[in-house]
Amino acid sequence: MALIEHFKTSENIEIVLWRPEENETELRASMREHFVPYIQELEAIRSPRRRIEFLTVRYLIQLFCGENERYSHNEFGAPVLAGDTFRISVSHTENCVALAWHPTLSIGIDVERFSPQILRVGARFLSKKEMAAICKEREQRDLLLAWSTKESAFKLAGHREIDFRKHLQIDIAALNANTHGNLTVTQTYTQPERQYRIIYRCYPDFVFTLGTEIPINS
Repeated sequence: MALIEHFKTSENIEIVLWRPEENETELRASMREHFVPYIQELEAIRSPRRRIEFLTVRYLIQLFCGENERYSHNEFGAPVLAGDTFRISVSHTENCVALAWHPTLSIGIDVERFSPQILRVGARFLSKKEMAAICKEREQRDLLLAWSTKESAFKLAGHREIDFRKHLQIDIAALNANTHGNLTVTQTYTQPERQYRIIYRCYPDFVFTLGTEIPINS
Protein backbone atom coordinates (compact mmCIF):
# COMPACT_ATOMS: atom_id res chain seq x y z
CA MET A 1 0.00 0.00 0.00
CA ALA A 2 1.56 3.31 -1.08
CA LEU A 3 -1.21 5.80 -0.39
CA ILE A 4 0.09 9.25 0.59
CA GLU A 5 -3.29 10.93 0.97
CA HIS A 6 -6.90 10.58 -0.18
CA PHE A 7 -9.14 13.60 0.37
CA LYS A 8 -12.12 15.58 -0.95
CA THR A 9 -12.46 19.29 -1.63
CA SER A 10 -15.49 21.36 -0.65
CA GLU A 11 -16.77 20.77 -4.20
CA ASN A 12 -16.58 16.98 -3.67
CA ILE A 13 -13.62 16.58 -6.00
CA GLU A 14 -11.73 13.48 -4.88
CA ILE A 15 -7.94 13.41 -4.95
CA VAL A 16 -5.54 10.54 -4.46
CA LEU A 17 -1.80 11.05 -4.01
CA TRP A 18 0.09 7.78 -4.40
CA ARG A 19 3.75 6.88 -3.93
CA PRO A 20 4.54 4.30 -6.66
CA GLU A 21 6.39 1.67 -4.63
CA GLU A 22 4.93 -1.33 -6.45
CA ASN A 23 7.03 -2.94 -9.19
CA GLU A 24 5.72 -3.71 -12.66
CA THR A 25 4.92 -7.34 -11.87
CA GLU A 26 2.89 -6.36 -8.82
CA LEU A 27 0.95 -3.71 -10.73
CA ARG A 28 0.12 -6.10 -13.56
CA ALA A 29 -1.08 -8.69 -11.05
CA SER A 30 -3.20 -6.11 -9.21
CA MET A 31 -4.88 -5.02 -12.44
CA ARG A 32 -5.67 -8.63 -13.44
CA GLU A 33 -7.39 -8.85 -16.83
CA HIS A 34 -7.88 -5.07 -16.91
CA PHE A 35 -4.19 -4.77 -17.78
CA VAL A 36 -4.68 -6.34 -21.22
CA PRO A 37 -6.02 -3.27 -23.14
CA TYR A 38 -2.84 -1.33 -22.27
CA ILE A 39 -0.24 -3.90 -23.36
CA GLN A 40 0.53 -2.33 -26.74
CA GLU A 41 0.97 1.17 -25.26
CA LEU A 42 3.19 -0.15 -22.47
CA GLU A 43 5.47 -1.99 -24.90
CA ALA A 44 6.33 1.35 -26.56
CA ILE A 45 7.67 2.79 -23.26
CA ARG A 46 11.37 2.13 -22.59
CA SER A 47 11.97 3.98 -19.31
CA PRO A 48 11.35 1.75 -16.24
CA ARG A 49 10.12 4.77 -14.27
CA ARG A 50 7.70 5.81 -17.02
CA ARG A 51 6.37 2.25 -17.25
CA ILE A 52 5.63 2.27 -13.51
CA GLU A 53 3.89 5.67 -13.79
CA PHE A 54 1.88 4.44 -16.79
CA LEU A 55 0.65 1.38 -14.91
CA THR A 56 0.10 3.20 -11.62
CA VAL A 57 -2.25 5.75 -13.21
CA ARG A 58 -4.32 2.98 -14.76
CA TYR A 59 -4.29 0.94 -11.56
CA LEU A 60 -5.59 3.96 -9.60
CA ILE A 61 -8.35 4.50 -12.18
CA GLN A 62 -9.39 0.89 -11.70
CA LEU A 63 -9.12 1.06 -7.91
CA PHE A 64 -10.96 4.34 -7.31
CA CYS A 65 -13.11 5.04 -10.39
CA GLY A 66 -14.27 1.53 -11.25
CA GLU A 67 -12.81 -1.77 -12.40
CA ASN A 68 -14.19 -1.47 -15.91
CA GLU A 69 -13.15 2.13 -16.55
CA ARG A 70 -10.81 2.52 -19.53
CA TYR A 71 -8.27 5.36 -19.47
CA SER A 72 -7.38 7.18 -22.69
CA HIS A 73 -6.79 10.69 -24.09
CA ASN A 74 -8.98 12.98 -26.18
CA GLU A 75 -7.93 14.82 -29.35
CA PHE A 76 -6.27 17.53 -27.25
CA GLY A 77 -4.20 15.04 -25.25
CA ALA A 78 -6.26 15.44 -22.06
CA PRO A 79 -7.01 12.30 -20.00
CA VAL A 80 -10.54 10.91 -20.25
CA LEU A 81 -12.49 7.83 -19.25
CA ALA A 82 -14.12 5.92 -22.07
CA GLY A 83 -17.42 5.68 -20.20
CA ASP A 84 -17.38 9.43 -19.37
CA THR A 85 -18.36 8.51 -15.80
CA PHE A 86 -16.02 11.11 -14.30
CA ARG A 87 -14.04 14.15 -15.36
CA ILE A 88 -10.46 13.35 -14.42
CA SER A 89 -7.01 14.89 -14.28
CA VAL A 90 -3.67 13.18 -13.63
CA SER A 91 -0.12 14.23 -12.91
CA HIS A 92 3.09 12.56 -11.79
CA THR A 93 6.53 13.47 -10.59
CA GLU A 94 9.28 11.53 -8.88
CA ASN A 95 7.77 9.56 -5.97
CA CYS A 96 4.19 10.75 -6.52
CA VAL A 97 1.32 9.96 -8.89
CA ALA A 98 -1.81 12.10 -8.50
CA LEU A 99 -5.37 11.46 -9.68
CA ALA A 100 -8.43 13.69 -9.26
CA TRP A 101 -11.98 13.02 -10.36
CA HIS A 102 -15.51 14.46 -10.23
CA PRO A 103 -18.75 13.49 -11.99
CA THR A 104 -19.27 16.84 -13.75
CA LEU A 105 -16.63 19.48 -12.91
CA SER A 106 -13.68 20.09 -15.22
CA ILE A 107 -10.46 19.98 -13.20
CA GLY A 108 -6.73 20.36 -13.71
CA ILE A 109 -4.08 19.07 -11.30
CA ASP A 110 -0.30 19.09 -11.07
CA VAL A 111 2.40 17.69 -8.78
CA GLU A 112 5.97 19.01 -8.86
CA ARG A 113 9.05 17.75 -7.01
CA PHE A 114 11.21 20.25 -5.13
CA SER A 115 14.37 21.09 -7.06
CA PRO A 116 16.72 24.11 -7.06
CA GLN A 117 16.42 24.19 -10.86
CA ILE A 118 13.20 26.20 -10.48
CA LEU A 119 15.31 29.14 -9.23
CA ARG A 120 16.86 29.50 -12.69
CA VAL A 121 13.71 29.48 -14.80
CA GLY A 122 11.17 31.69 -13.00
CA ALA A 123 11.38 34.49 -15.57
CA ARG A 124 10.35 32.03 -18.30
CA PHE A 125 6.86 31.50 -16.92
CA LEU A 126 6.21 34.51 -14.63
CA SER A 127 5.69 38.12 -15.67
CA LYS A 128 7.96 40.84 -14.28
CA LYS A 129 5.19 41.87 -11.90
CA GLU A 130 4.77 38.30 -10.65
CA MET A 131 8.52 37.83 -10.24
CA ALA A 132 8.76 41.02 -8.19
CA ALA A 133 6.07 39.71 -5.82
CA ILE A 134 7.82 36.39 -5.06
CA CYS A 135 8.93 36.20 -1.42
CA LYS A 136 12.73 35.86 -1.34
CA GLU A 137 12.64 33.92 1.95
CA ARG A 138 10.46 31.26 0.28
CA GLU A 139 11.69 31.70 -3.26
CA GLN A 140 12.14 28.06 -4.25
CA ARG A 141 8.84 26.94 -2.77
CA ASP A 142 6.83 29.88 -4.10
CA LEU A 143 8.31 29.62 -7.60
CA LEU A 144 7.46 25.91 -7.64
CA LEU A 145 3.91 26.64 -6.46
CA ALA A 146 3.56 29.33 -9.14
CA TRP A 147 4.74 26.93 -11.85
CA SER A 148 2.46 24.15 -10.62
CA THR A 149 -0.47 26.59 -10.39
CA LYS A 150 -0.02 27.64 -14.00
CA GLU A 151 0.31 24.00 -15.08
CA SER A 152 -3.04 23.18 -13.44
CA ALA A 153 -4.63 26.26 -15.02
CA PHE A 154 -3.18 25.33 -18.42
CA LYS A 155 -4.68 21.84 -18.21
CA LEU A 156 -8.01 23.27 -17.12
CA ALA A 157 -8.11 25.83 -19.95
CA GLY A 158 -7.47 23.18 -22.62
CA HIS A 159 -5.76 25.48 -25.15
CA ARG A 160 -2.25 24.50 -26.23
CA GLU A 161 -1.50 28.01 -27.48
CA ILE A 162 -1.66 29.55 -24.00
CA ASP A 163 1.54 31.38 -23.01
CA PHE A 164 2.23 31.03 -19.28
CA ARG A 165 3.72 34.53 -18.92
CA LYS A 166 1.28 36.35 -21.19
CA HIS A 167 -2.06 34.60 -20.67
CA LEU A 168 -1.99 33.31 -17.06
CA GLN A 169 -1.71 35.80 -14.19
CA ILE A 170 -1.44 34.75 -10.54
CA ASP A 171 -2.17 36.75 -7.42
CA ILE A 172 1.29 35.98 -6.00
CA ALA A 173 0.58 38.05 -2.86
CA ALA A 174 -1.92 35.37 -1.77
CA LEU A 175 0.95 32.94 -1.14
CA ASN A 176 2.04 32.74 2.49
CA ALA A 177 4.11 30.51 4.75
CA ASN A 178 1.27 28.02 5.26
CA THR A 179 1.51 24.52 3.81
CA HIS A 180 -1.87 24.88 2.11
CA GLY A 181 -4.01 27.66 0.70
CA ASN A 182 -5.81 29.11 -2.30
CA LEU A 183 -4.82 31.19 -5.30
CA THR A 184 -6.68 32.82 -8.17
CA VAL A 185 -5.48 32.64 -11.78
CA THR A 186 -6.78 34.94 -14.50
CA GLN A 187 -6.66 33.44 -17.98
CA THR A 188 -6.73 36.06 -20.76
CA TYR A 189 -6.24 33.88 -23.85
CA THR A 190 -9.98 33.38 -24.34
CA GLN A 191 -12.60 36.11 -24.44
CA PRO A 192 -14.23 36.73 -22.13
CA GLU A 193 -11.31 36.04 -19.82
CA ARG A 194 -11.66 33.25 -17.26
CA GLN A 195 -10.75 32.91 -13.63
CA TYR A 196 -9.63 29.71 -11.96
CA ARG A 197 -9.61 28.83 -8.29
CA ILE A 198 -6.47 26.92 -7.31
CA ILE A 199 -5.98 25.01 -4.08
CA TYR A 200 -2.43 24.07 -3.14
CA ARG A 201 -0.77 21.77 -0.64
CA CYS A 202 2.92 21.48 0.19
CA TYR A 203 4.46 18.15 1.17
CA PRO A 204 8.05 17.39 2.25
CA ASP A 205 9.28 16.58 -1.27
CA PHE A 206 6.62 17.94 -3.65
CA VAL A 207 3.77 20.40 -4.09
CA PHE A 208 0.23 19.69 -5.32
CA THR A 209 -2.19 22.08 -7.04
CA LEU A 210 -5.76 21.67 -8.27
CA GLY A 211 -7.73 24.11 -10.40
CA THR A 212 -11.44 24.60 -11.09
CA GLU A 213 -13.13 27.34 -13.06
CA ILE A 214 -14.88 30.18 -11.25
CA PRO A 215 -18.25 30.83 -12.96
CA ILE A 216 -18.23 34.19 -14.73
CA ASN A 217 -21.23 35.54 -12.81
CA SER A 218 -20.28 34.15 -9.41
